[in-house]
Amino acid sequence: MKFVVFAPEERHPTYRAMIGGADQVVFARTKRELVDQVRTGEPDVVVAHARYRGSDAYSACAEVRRMPAANRVGYVIAYTPEETSAVTAHQRMRNRADAYLMEPFDAGALSQAVAEASRRRTDSEPPRRARERILTVALLARTVGILLILGGIVLTYSRASPGLARSLGLLGWMSFTAGAGFDLAARHDRGVLRWSIFVLSLLIVGVQLFIRAGQ
Repeated sequence: MKFVVFAPEERHPTYRAMIGGADQVVFARTKRELVDQVRTGEPDVVVAHARYRGSDAYSACAEVRRMPAANRVGYVIAYTPEETSAVTAHQRMRNRADAYLMEPFDAGALSQAVAEASRRRTDSEPPRRARERILTVALLARTVGILLILGGIVLTYSRASPGLARSLGLLGWMSFTAGAGFDLAARHDRGVLRWSIFVLSLLIVGVQLFIRAGQ
């Protein structure tokens, strides 16, 4: 297992002793180093101290969670009792850490936090794949919509078939808005029922406009 540790230098020997020689440990001294290590080093777990470098542990967590390639990386925040209120607030955020570890802690507590973080990442894998499929469908729907709209514009200027041009334009609008709705819903992690109602509403409006245009 590969660790990226974001902690004061005086804690580095302690982490080497707790993690053991069988695992690889990389120490990040800045937020940028941490994010770069996650992006290129393919670690399994990040352990970040909340007070190190201001609030960089929290902002780095949000940045890591937004990285598609880092979905399997567990993120653990170590904190002191004085930081409990800040940690409680962070736990309510969407881009929260996978586990929180109050100092002081030993190798056993660190191992439990790492196991919890890894479990949460494993549990999040199916929803992530479903979200990626939705985003792919959304991109396809938007692309088809744009092509239909362009076809309608070409027919409109050529005056070859005004009725067909109007139909292509409306169908393109429906496809594009449906794709945009799916994309928005997937990126903002809405529930299936909510984004389904949103997209269905857009399609109903499009059908109504299509019917009116044909009258």
